[in-house]
Amino acid sequence: MQIQHILAPTDYSVFSGRAIRVAGQLAKRMGAHLSVIHIPEDETPDQKKLEKFVAMWTRPEVQLEQVSAIGSAAQAVAEWCAEFKVDMVVCGSHGKTGWGRVLLGSFSEKLIQLGPCPVFVLRSQADDLAPDQIFLATDLSPASESARHWAVQLAVLFGVPLALLHVLPQAALRVEESLRLEKEQRAAQERAEALVLEGLGECIPIQPHILIGRPASQICAQAEGREQALIVTGTSSERQTRGFLGSVALEVCTSAPCSVLVVPSGS
Repeated sequence: MQIQHILAPTDYSVFSGRAIRVAGQLAKRMGAHLSVIHIPEDETPDQKKLEKFVAMWTRPEVQLEQVSAIGSAAQAVAEWCAEFKVDMVVCGSHGKTGWGRVLLGSFSEKLIQLGPCPVFVLRSQADDLAPDQIFLATDLSPASESARHWAVQLAVLFGVPLALLHVLPQAALRVEESLRLEKEQRAAQERAEALVLEGLGECIPIQPHILIGRPASQICAQAEGREQALIVTGTSSERQTRGFLGSVALEVCTSAPCSVLVVPSGS
């Protein structure tokens, strides 16, 4: 995972300001370039206003670019990401009015569905990004490999433990309960053991958890009381809202007590 370009959309709300701050911290730590974009809805683009707002939330040493664009917010950002090869978008979980009224429910959700690149949904109110635990929510399918890769790299980057969360739906236990659960436990353990940083010859602390119930609820429960934790999950490249790697990811973003990184398959 090589992060070279991070994008932070803003609607001038304090929530997007916090996202800009965290994006700047990530950019500095990763040696990446940071762009901040504003999509005016009912106003003329104002570069000076954007520059003044960004200056409130970033440090001088961050490589920074500020741009304005016109169009549907999520679609415009997705197209900008593709054109300028953005590796990650960092956005707040709430906004003010218009396209930013509920960033999580409208803008962020739509951006995740469009799937241009990983989307970091900031839910923590802390001033600094310093995760103390990373949770990898996975269904153990090939489509979740990108999320696995990001989770491992971020755990190494921040020097924190990684927990693998795999949820077995309650309905799946009605037939051959013990055998099915045992198989799932073995699969999760094997996946956890495979999470080794290739080429560097080092491992990170990994703890697999096999859970039973509604996937999103169980995943969020593991992070309860852990505002500084980070949940990493994935979406399917075929259709971002389908199955575990789509609808569950969006539900986790809505309900999680901490920040969430949603990684499209193939990222």
